[in-house]
Amino acid sequence: MPVLQEEHIKGLSPIIFAFEGHPTKTRETHLFEGEKHNQEFLSFIYDGKDNNLPKQFHEGLRVTAAELAEHKIDKGNSYRQKCFLWVIDNSSIKILWEMTSNVKRGEHVIDKPFVCHTNITGEKGQAYIGGEMYFCSDGKIYINFRSDRFGTVATKEKKQMAIKYMNDCKFINIINTEDNL
Repeated sequence: MPVLQEEHIKGLSPIIFAFEGHPTKTRETHLFEGEKHNQEFLSFIYDGKDNNLPKQFHEGLRVTAAELAEHKIDKGNSYRQKCFLWVIDNSSIKILWEMTSNVKRGEHVIDKPFVCHTNITGEKGQAYIGGEMYFCSDGKIYINFRSDRFGTVATKEKKQMAIKYMNDCKFINIINTEDNL
């Protein structure tokens, strides 16, 4: 059941555009050059409905126990080197390694010359929800809902449905880092 089913759609709705519902940001004021497009990233975006690890994934991107402790990923901290961005769009979960180079974005957002959530959806794309994901050497997958584009309007129920959908896509041992704060 990896493609979104009616139960998932109902629990994840509504689907939104980037920054829709954000208390202070809008697409017009906060979607910068390099963040609006996704054509050059399509080959790197992994469709989670295929029940496997992301295309860019390799053993070196597994978070070790030492890195988990050092960076406190389980407590909600980010570790960009091994972070994967995810969104659930109108058909499935899409995943992209955050350190994927994005030169155009780097020209406008100097300290972030890599992809963001809208490089998965594209400027006019929509998603139900989004966040970050870490694949750990012990088999656990730590997630959060840190996406100022698609995560700020997420209710507890919507987050629970996102995790259920990930489980349905065979991503198991998911730990929501918000539960550890």
